[in-house]
Amino acid sequence: MTLAAPVAFDRVTQVIDLSPRRFPFGIERRAPFRIPFFFVEAKIVHAYFLQPRKSASPTFDEMGMIAAIFKQHLLDTEFFGLKTDIEFVDVGVSPGESERSLKVYRLSDLSVWDNGRVGKRLTMIGEALDIIEKDVALTRRPKARIVPDPEMPLFD
Repeated sequence: MTLAAPVAFDRVTQVIDLSPRRFPFGIERRAPFRIPFFFVEAKIVHAYFLQPRKSASPTFDEMGMIAAIFKQHLLDTEFFGLKTDIEFVDVGVSPGESERSLKVYRLSDLSVWDNGRVGKRLTMIGEALDIIEKDVALTRRPKARIVPDPEMPLFD
């Protein structure tokens, strides 16, 4: 992560760790999500989000949806009354480019989705998951149990 590491240099921060959280969407659905860490800098709580994928990463518009979810379901509830922000560090390849580049976004840089737009997208995702779950061809298969080799008892 030679591109992302310098973003952390020469900063005075305090790191906060929170256990995984879930946010409700659709009918009777709760999506798990975990922010790797939060940090406080200049009395502002920041949610940190690293996008390390070279390609197939969220678009700028989709980052607006992610930011809205983080803000509403995490920052505004866990850190109510405190100043908050999000730091997206994207080290992917920009459209039309061939090399990775560093992009850092904050809430003020993004087009954060409004609650109505987020709600519509999450409803659509929930409905798609309902269709998938009802499809008999896509039922979950039991995981194969790995039986240890009796000749190698130390490796069980």
